[in-house]
Amino acid sequence: MRTDEPVWSAKQRRRARRVLLAASLVLASAAWTGACVVLDALGFVESPLLPTVAGPESPELLARVRGSLAIHGYGADGRFELRELPDGASSELRLVDECVAGAASRAGNVVALVVATRRGGGRGRGYELRVAPLDRPNESFVLASGAGELLNSAVALDATGSWLAVARTTRDAEFHASRSELELFDLEERRAVWSRPLERVGALGVLAGSRAVVFTDFDRAEPVVRLRAFDGAERPLATGTFCALDREHELGLLFEAERFRCVALSDGAELVADARLPGLAGAVIGLVSFDGPNSSNVLALYEALPTEGAKQARHRLGLRGPSPFSTLKVADLRTGSFATLVSQPLETGSFLFD
Repeated sequence: MRTDEPVWSAKQRRRARRVLLAASLVLASAAWTGACVVLDALGFVESPLLPTVAGPESPELLARVRGSLAIHGYGADGRFELRELPDGASSELRLVDECVAGAASRAGNVVALVVATRRGGGRGRGYELRVAPLDRPNESFVLASGAGELLNSAVALDATGSWLAVARTTRDAEFHASRSELELFDLEERRAVWSRPLERVGALGVLAGSRAVVFTDFDRAEPVVRLRAFDGAERPLATGTFCALDREHELGLLFEAERFRCVALSDGAELVADARLPGLAGAVIGLVSFDGPNSSNVLALYEALPTEGAKQARHRLGLRGPSPFSTLKVADLRTGSFATLVSQPLETGSFLFD
């Protein structure tokens, strides 16, 4: 007996089920998003408030902060904002037409960033290490590039803008093996000086005076902060994790045994044994020290919870959720006094403090 109805193979039936399942998930997501928007507009839904840190604040700390913030978002089309401190003047810089921002570093008039390039209109399938003078962004150049999805990255310039360290983790096109590597570049000659494998990417710092790169070695059971000289020689500095750097005085903030401490990176001498960062809720971005390299008067810029009593931004529940952090704060590592530098949540890929 003949029939005009098509006969589907097992492969076609499986494919049809997958299409129907995907369509159902899309429709359910759209319905949930629409409901959240309507309820939020009517005032019925609010995102949960973040915990807070008790005050009072010390606003006089803000006048002692010198440098700049480079603020860029996920999928920001290669644009990021440069905000000068302490006056807050800002400007926009655009280096790459289409990219997903990775990490950035600045030294004087030179800026460097790692970007995951979009290829074929989809997710990043390659990466570039770009360097440009701030006053001539059109003269940016690609220092290094490669294939593979960029999973994580860190980049650091020395104070003179002559040396650049970059660490990155990439995954091949088949989404199998991932690879992490640390490299040092000589910007005057535009070439790689050396490279070494890493277990994973962490914070970096380049020390012009000591002519070395500081990083965390996660290859061992216990993390070790190490210095690798420009000539390739390497030595351990201390146990723990490297978090942030003061390039001018070559001070570093380390995390070990549930506490932060500030040390001189040249010899590991401890300046602040138990550094205080009230309301810490993310990364420590940078350090500023005063009165010379042996001073214990050190400020840190970090992602933090809002201060008690401060107004918190409200997000649509189900669309964005609560911000992963609410403020950027400055704190005196020795006394624990702090002040809020940026109060509103910022949707950013990374911050740079220079």
